[in-house]
Amino acid sequence: MRYAIAITALILMLAGTLFAPPTPHTIYGYVRNSDSSIPTPACLRFYAFYLPDSDTFWYPDDAPSFTNYDSSSGQWVVVDVQKFNPPAENGDEVFIAFINDCNSETGLTSIVIDMSGGPQSADTLELSVPTGCSEQKSLPEEVALEVYPNPFNSAVMIDLDYGSESAKPSSTSPPGACRVGIYDINGRLVGSLEEPKTDCIWQPDESITSGVYFVRATVGDAGITKRVVYLK
Repeated sequence: MRYAIAITALILMLAGTLFAPPTPHTIYGYVRNSDSSIPTPACLRFYAFYLPDSDTFWYPDDAPSFTNYDSSSGQWVVVDVQKFNPPAENGDEVFIAFINDCNSETGLTSIVIDMSGGPQSADTLELSVPTGCSEQKSLPEEVALEVYPNPFNSAVMIDLDYGSESAKPSSTSPPGACRVGIYDINGRLVGSLEEPKTDCIWQPDESITSGVYFVRATVGDAGITKRVVYLK
């Protein structure tokens, strides 16, 4: 009887070890605007993912279960990288992209996962405005730009609505009077569509990685920009 109890206790102890939930592995860091101020929660969005095929955690959509943000210190948190689907493992590089909707500043940072220790931190990230998207006048309010689906996987529809015939480039307009450029988070041009129709499709090539991109439509010297998220 004594041996039976001991064996039962040992089995229960091993079962608890084998089936216990994994210890959360948290990653975190700090974010600042370009003027060193702390982004307000009402303005800031960020999302985390790893390549090639994880799902994506968003702030504020997935807070507080998966993401969090402390506006007093500017600290961002991904609660547990093992909650990704599939779970992140040692050596996976997790990317965290930031968008400040109040000043159009963005930023990207990453952490290579090492679960041998405790929580991992990234360097403080300073946001900035992508250079390729900040140098032009705005189009009239009647001109609208829509990009969908957003996020997208293989292709994105770009719909440019001029609102009126007078806003459209005329047949006598010089070449390149209307064009669409796609920029990465650092302001680098990664795709372009010359003389686009009112609706067109951008399909990133194999060299384009998952992340935040900016679709910029220009007519003459004026333009309008929309953000889009590409998830391979």
